[in-house]
Amino acid sequence: MSNESLEESAKKAYKSRNYKKAYDDYSRLIENEPTPDFYEQRAMCQYHQNQLDGCLDDFNKAQQLQPNNPYRYSSRAFVKNRMGDVDGAIEDYQKAVHLDPEDAISFNNLGLVLEQKGYAKNAKQNFDKADSLLGVEPKTSTKEPQILVEKEEESVGVVWLIKKIFTEKSVRNQYFDFLKKGLKLK
Repeated sequence: MSNESLEESAKKAYKSRNYKKAYDDYSRLIENEPTPDFYEQRAMCQYHQNQLDGCLDDFNKAQQLQPNNPYRYSSRAFVKNRMGDVDGAIEDYQKAVHLDPEDAISFNNLGLVLEQKGYAKNAKQNFDKADSLLGVEPKTSTKEPQILVEKEEESVGVVWLIKKIFTEKSVRNQYFDFLKKGLKLK
């Protein structure tokens, strides 16, 4: 099987939530061509199977292959936080915002983990920075929030949405508006 058809098989398995098959396909792809994207996708397969140690290992490999990619740090931070390594998550989110000072999601998430540690003032600074980057209006706004996103054919639920929040500014803006409105669509 060629890498191209194997990659299509992996994507199809992932989309149908057959994470075990997708994991196996991405493992074979990594044997042939160890790219950061293949490691990232395999990490996501492990995340959905609650195999967080393996997930973190693959995010580490993706980060090592692309040490200046802020997404590699923010992805790893998310998993570290889920595993209870709040300090590690803070460190990775700080690196992500250092590499991409326009990444409102990472600023917001950094605020969330700082808040977990009890650093309310620093958390607020990061929330404010995220709001500023997104042009989010104060809570007194009467502007109605938009529907967060409409599902596309290629969507894969929550993972698809999280990826879109990290990669598309318009979705990120809608997400923060949704959060600011108290998790209400209307």
